[in-house]
Amino acid sequence: MERFKRWRKGKISERPFVFILAAVLGLGAGVMAWALKSAIAFISEIVSRSIHPLGPDWLLLLMPVTGVMITVFLCTKVFHANLSYGVRVITHDIRNHNPFIPAQMTFSPLVATSFTLGFGGSAGSEGPIAFSGAALGSTLARKLGLSASMSMMMLGCGAGAGIAAIFKAPIGGALFTLEVLRMGLGSFGCMVLLLSTVIASLTAIALSGFSLELAVANMPTYDPHLILWTVLLGLLCGAYSLYYSYIMKLIEHVLDKIRSRWVKGLISGSLVGLLLMLFPAFYGEGFSVMRNVIDGNFAAIAYGSIWENDLSEPMVLFVIASCILLIKCFITSLSYNGGGVTGEFAPTLFAGCFAGYVFGAGCNALFGIHLPVGQMAFLGMAGVMAGAIRAPLMSMFVVTEMSSAFYLLLPVTIVAGLSFGVVRLFTADSFFSKEMDRSNGLLRRFIFHRK
Repeated sequence: MERFKRWRKGKISERPFVFILAAVLGLGAGVMAWALKSAIAFISEIVSRSIHPLGPDWLLLLMPVTGVMITVFLCTKVFHANLSYGVRVITHDIRNHNPFIPAQMTFSPLVATSFTLGFGGSAGSEGPIAFSGAALGSTLARKLGLSASMSMMMLGCGAGAGIAAIFKAPIGGALFTLEVLRMGLGSFGCMVLLLSTVIASLTAIALSGFSLELAVANMPTYDPHLILWTVLLGLLCGAYSLYYSYIMKLIEHVLDKIRSRWVKGLISGSLVGLLLMLFPAFYGEGFSVMRNVIDGNFAAIAYGSIWENDLSEPMVLFVIASCILLIKCFITSLSYNGGGVTGEFAPTLFAGCFAGYVFGAGCNALFGIHLPVGQMAFLGMAGVMAGAIRAPLMSMFVVTEMSSAFYLLLPVTIVAGLSFGVVRLFTADSFFSKEMDRSNGLLRRFIFHRK
């Protein structure tokens, strides 16, 4: 206690206390991630009880727009803040050396995200949890009177801890801070960051019953003779990532022209509902569909769709998966930019899973070979995430950690590296393009402006 008092008076270094604070931050981020996942599952279970499991259900038309409108109401009337684009705000703060995030942001993005995704929004939960984790780190540092540099470190550690907890991937969470946020940390900062991400991921794993986010049961070991096909998959993922990023930006620019949040939410939510009724696989984050595809239960692609009874035709699943692959970026951008509060990372995993499936099933049908389609779907997850997010290292470890399939790290690295390389050949931007970052100077004031 005496040592703490001397630190508060500035007589001794604050570094020893930062480790304690990082541990507390990791615990908090782990609990928040578990609470967010539980809230999304709880809301989803309630609203989906009346959905007919066989064939298309018209109720799916109403669910996403209801979730978006509830989110818009919370943002405008309750929290008085636009809670979207959390990762962009963190990036902007780091670039401008501003460690202050309001304490309200530790919980408000989580509440809004629960309704957006619980009602069927087709996106991820990692952006809001990163924002809440960063706000928690900023708030703890501010309450304890840490210096500006240490407060900035805690902000980055909180964001990484949130990603680590939501994906249950400690190294992936740390690489998010270093690779995506591009936060420069020395050896001391990296030690603090890893401490917070490891504790956050282990806390989330323990609270969820020691289960992984993408545990796979029937994944074969990698056959080195598949190296050529692995390379081709990496190139395909890179090309698709360019298409994915372009459509995401295009839809964002179109929605930006709609001034009213209510009108924007109504239009985007209605379109999401229409696409969700046609392809129920889009519902939520889609981890259950990804698990089924990777495990070889390919019929899950068509569950609840109008084509579910036509699976006897060999090409029906391939056509459905191809349509889902092409449309995923549309529905994700509508959910992300249309008034909902979501994240961008999990959708790239979903798209990558379908890219791998389409590649594997297509090659088997065209060339009469026997590629392990489930394994190709797994590798494609890392490929599209690396290309679309521009973060190959983070993608490699997120995919292998969340599934515990470290024995596939070699092909995962090949696919992720090639996909990222293809994207870099055609673009010179970082994670956020100049178009997406064009208004970052005003973004923070807009988000925290109280009506």
